[in-house]
Amino acid sequence: MATTKNVVCCLVILATAHIISGQLCTNTNKEHVGRVVFGEASGEPSDGQLEVAYTVVNRLNHVAYPNTLNGVILETYRSDGRTRYHYETMGKPNHDRRWKAAKKTGSGEHSAYNDAKMAAGHALCGTKSDPMSCGPVNFCAWDPCPSTNDNKYWCVSQKRKIGSHWFACIVKKTGQC
Repeated sequence: MATTKNVVCCLVILATAHIISGQLCTNTNKEHVGRVVFGEASGEPSDGQLEVAYTVVNRLNHVAYPNTLNGVILETYRSDGRTRYHYETMGKPNHDRRWKAAKKTGSGEHSAYNDAKMAAGHALCGTKSDPMSCGPVNFCAWDPCPSTNDNKYWCVSQKRKIGSHWFACIVKKTGQC
């Protein structure tokens, strides 16, 4: 039986999610997140593209990531003496050129552009559910991959392959995984 406290808690969470989605649901944000989806998941099934878009939204709502949309999308790290983007195609000029070319009606990749923006819109506006439905998610094009396995910071609570990508739900590590 639901207690009043549990019901109030759930209502607050739902109201907060609705407010966050409403603030994120803009054409500019759809372009930014669509660029990530286009770069990371062009040609993937719609659920795979949607999940890539949800990685941005879920990270925005997680304390381990920046608290702005552009902060999440443009977040970098150092590896092998180089600065790299978490969404790796953000650092590749040829993907920027593809994205710009795909925007043109009649271009060979215009439908991929539309698919990416649609997935971004569903995640940002909350019009389709998160396929993983578990909050913070990492993904990788292969498995095993450091992004989708346990490490010293998090434990993987669920892992699933959608299209050619592996997605992993993560929770903060508080002991053994």
